[in-house]
Amino acid sequence: MNQALKAEFGRRGLKNPHNKETEPKGTRFGRKTPTARLIGRLALSRYDVAAPWEDVQLSPRQVTIPLQQHIGKPAQPLVKKGQYVEAGQLIAKFEGLGANIHASIGGKVESVDSAIVIRAAR
Repeated sequence: MNQALKAEFGRRGLKNPHNKETEPKGTRFGRKTPTARLIGRLALSRYDVAAPWEDVQLSPRQVTIPLQQHIGKPAQPLVKKGQYVEAGQLIAKFEGLGANIHASIGGKVESVDSAIVIRAAR
């Protein structure tokens, strides 16, 4: 009913008198809640701790990189089984809206189907 009325008013050229341009309040900055108070109000204080950081170097033996990492068509592989690749090398290309896929490790391509499996060169 509301949509029908709105369409009819539009056809007659009548504007909504309540639809006005508004300006943000000049005191907006002073009205913001401080982060510390917000954390307290939401009972998140026990989670507000410094996160430990460890600089760890990972060396996986094998990686599986899916060719479909998004909605739509899968990326087209540019490598074949048995081929050697370097870390960072382009291994699958996406035509259209999407992202190309690069090897995360260097090694030998073990299989290419819905995913590319790379075994690390040791």
